[in-house]
Amino acid sequence: MKKQIDISINIDFGDFIRLDKIESHSDVLRCAGIYFLLEGRKQPTEKDPLDSMVVYIGKAIRETILSRNQKHYMSVADTRTEAGVPKTRPGKAFRQYREKIDYNPKILWVWPGRISKERPYQISCAEEYFLFEYRKTHGRSPNANTA
Repeated sequence: MKKQIDISINIDFGDFIRLDKIESHSDVLRCAGIYFLLEGRKQPTEKDPLDSMVVYIGKAIRETILSRNQKHYMSVADTRTEAGVPKTRPGKAFRQYREKIDYNPKILWVWPGRISKERPYQISCAEEYFLFEYRKTHGRSPNANTA
């Protein structure tokens, strides 16, 4: 038996915010949802989740988009404790990517997509959907996502 299921997920996409400026936008980033990191020296103009400028697709369910991107900032900048221990433990692809961009968070942009945290499965579905479509479009995962 085949059954067709139509799923609708409401995503409230915000504006692009430079990764090193997220603290000044904490009011709009203190929410659950998905987000995209894009690379560019200038603010992106195209709001396309499958754009080749997308280097990471992530989700925030138990954390906020702000807290997830604070960690990304610390990972890119290789922020360490006084003892010299890295404050974050990024995945292999993210470590390789930050080296490629010379640990420069000023060229990364966050594009938030707010989704109600009342339905966390929708956040996970949206992330998987965009990762699947990105791989289908480009033949690979975004550069900083571990496959």
